[in-house]
Parts: sequence; C-alpha cells; structure tokens
Amino acid sequence: MIPLRDGARDATRSSTCRPFGQSLLRACGSVPDGVHTWWSGFNDTQRQNMIEDHPERVGWLDGIPAVDRDNANWHNLMAAERQLGAQRKALQDEYDLIIFLRMHGMAEELIARYGADPRTSPARGDQG
Repeated sequence: MIPLRDGARDATRSSTCRPFGQSLLRACGSVPDGVHTWWSGFNDTQRQNMIEDHPERVGWLDGIPAVDRDNANWHNLMAAERQLGAQRKALQDEYDLIIFLRMHGMAEELIARYGADPRTSPARGDQG
C-alpha cells in the first residue's frame, strides 16, 4: 500500500498497488512493454496518487505514458524549486545577519568569541 502523507489509509489506494521496487521488477521487469502493462492496471486515481507520491520514480520510467511522466517531472521540478527557495532564503537570512552585525560593530566580537569570520561565511556573495 502506498502510505499517505499523514500515515492514514486511503480506500482508493489498493493494497495491491505496490508501485515500485522488487514487486515491479518481478511483475514486469524494466522493459517498457511490461511497465506499460503494469501501469495500465491501475485506475486514474491510483496513477495520480503514484505520480504525487513518487514523482522521482514515475518520471523516468520507460513504459509509462509521456503525459504521466511529464506530470511527475513537473511535480519534481516544483519540489526542487521549493527546496532551493528555502535554501536561498536561509542563506539570505544568514547574509543579512552578518551585514547587520558588521554595520553595528558586533562582528569582531563574534569573531573573537567563536573564531569565525563573517566576511568569509559561505552565505556571503553576490545574490540577486
């Protein structure tokens, strides 16, 4: 069964729907025709659930229709964009703090106390 994000069981997700791993390889191997037959055995809701829950696997799997792979790859791109946006924000926050500390003469105290130079922080650099 595909686990839901909150751990609950969803009646639309069949217990026979073990989308990836050894069960897929035993059932159809990794040949596109076998994968297509396996994928076609699920209803639209199950396929959409697999796209949402495992886009990194659906997106590359030959034998899954291009429209479904494209949908999965868009899910992957959006997840990567969110992750990179969060990382950029964290780095910008760190950079802003360093600038604030330098402007208020507190950076030198932190360097003396912790031995780190904020001017050489990985967060420093030109960010647009």
